[in-house]
Amino acid sequence: MQPQSNTDAMQAHAEHITPAAERVVALQGVSNFRDMGGYETEDQRTVKWGKLFRSADLSRATAEDIEKIASLQLAWICDLRTLGERTSNVTPVFAAEVNEHLSFLDSADPNAMLKSQQALSEELLVELNRQMAHRIEVIRSFVKRWLSLEGKPFLFHCMAGKDRTGFIGAFILRALGVPLEQIKQDYALTNVYLNTKGLLQANDSQLEMMKQMSPAIIQALMEAREAYIAAAMDEIDQRFGGFELYWQQTLGFTEVELQQLRTWYVE
Repeated sequence: MQPQSNTDAMQAHAEHITPAAERVVALQGVSNFRDMGGYETEDQRTVKWGKLFRSADLSRATAEDIEKIASLQLAWICDLRTLGERTSNVTPVFAAEVNEHLSFLDSADPNAMLKSQQALSEELLVELNRQMAHRIEVIRSFVKRWLSLEGKPFLFHCMAGKDRTGFIGAFILRALGVPLEQIKQDYALTNVYLNTKGLLQANDSQLEMMKQMSPAIIQALMEAREAYIAAAMDEIDQRFGGFELYWQQTLGFTEVELQQLRTWYVE
């Protein structure tokens, strides 16, 4: 099932943001693979192209896909999936020093979700996204690894490249000084570039779960709605006092380190 927001209007909006040939890395077996470059920051600079990549799960990557990904010269592939997801959807072999697991959730068990489906709604998904801002230790580990790259390109992904990847992508753009409105636009591009059919074919347990869910719940699960990422960013602002306090007091990084990231990834 394709999300309702995957429309011609959204496609036109995406191309207005940046040419699709620049934004999207076209692959045969991997969807939602995007370059996060080109966004203007609050101080009128631009996020560098060819440095920051996000995608859905890589398990169906073809040999040609693997070669194309290798051409990006990634210094790090950050896999945000759980152990169960990694076991059932195995990532192809990349260099050992490149691919690293950093589970952003304790569990993404479809059976557990099915048991609580009565509570599944947009409101619950808003709350789940809000709680992502509280995954402090995982976010701290991510930032430490990001800083260690010293400006080298990297890729991060989960299963759909939607929720966990969406939060980390928004966090990265926020750190680089991109305005919230552009962050929301980048988040919404998943509704255009995620091949939902391919994802479900690769994940039989999810498909079984969805057969037992109402269309409204499925729609809420499959879409990257603005309300989701807005809730996560609002939690940083309201609960933690804004991004700079979140960066320094909650995550424990310095203003110098933040400016260093901007030196490496913004021009």
